[in-house]
This record gives sequence, structure tokens and C-alpha cells, in this order.
Amino acid sequence: MNALWITRMCVYKNSAYRIQTARQLIAVKIYRQRALLAAYKKKFRESDLIKTCTLRDVLLLEARAAKIYWREFGALLLPSTPFLARSPRAHDIANRLLDIGYRYYMELQVLKFIKAVNHGEVYKPLSLPTRHDTRCSNPLTPA
Repeated sequence: MNALWITRMCVYKNSAYRIQTARQLIAVKIYRQRALLAAYKKKFRESDLIKTCTLRDVLLLEARAAKIYWREFGALLLPSTPFLARSPRAHDIANRLLDIGYRYYMELQVLKFIKAVNHGEVYKPLSLPTRHDTRCSNPLTPA
């Protein structure tokens, strides 16, 4: 990371917008979790993010929602698939597949972001492989 990026992150960490931004990010995450579970007719109790006034409260609410989500997610799997909770780098097949999916999804998103902001100054020494452009595209449709 370069010094400018780190400096901006530190300034934002201490800004007045950090709690509002955290609320918005967590709200989107919970909304998407609820939508996925609803597609499989699973219930997901809604929490009230608006009442949270500290960053600790927001993160605690997010952790509680994640615990409920992963419990319901595990119930969707076959009974023969051992899944107690989400645990990165665990040895069960469900967590391993989630690790693989997250890794490639995040890699793709980071590279898309870098390409979007790459003006030849900040990321000049960075060369991006072209294989990431088409990794998730449909092979049946022309690029």
C-alpha cells in the first residue's frame, strides 16, 4: 500500500462518517443475507441498525446477524455435509468451498476497482493480467 492510501484510511477511521458508513455497509450485508435466505423460505430476524450509536454496537449487531445467517445457511446444506459455523480455513468441505469462492470473488472485485481508478500515477507499477477480465464471463456469449 502506498502512503497516501494509508493516510486517507487513518483520517477516515477518525472521521464523523465512520459510524454512518459502517451502518450502511452492514445494512446492505444483512439485506442480502435476508434475501438469500428468503429465496429458500428461511426466516431471518431483522435488527434495527438505526438505534446503534457506536461503532462497537454496529459491529456487535453485524456479528449477531452473521451468526444467525450462518446457522440458517448450514440448515440448507445436505445432512451429510458437516457445517457448524462459518470458519475461514476450516477443514470441512462447505467452509473450504466458501473460502475458494470468497478468494476469487474478492480478487476480481479488487482488480476491477484498481482498473477503474488506475490513472497511471498511483498504480503505475501495477500490471493487471487480462485473464481476470473474462474469468466470470459466460463462455457462450461473445466478449
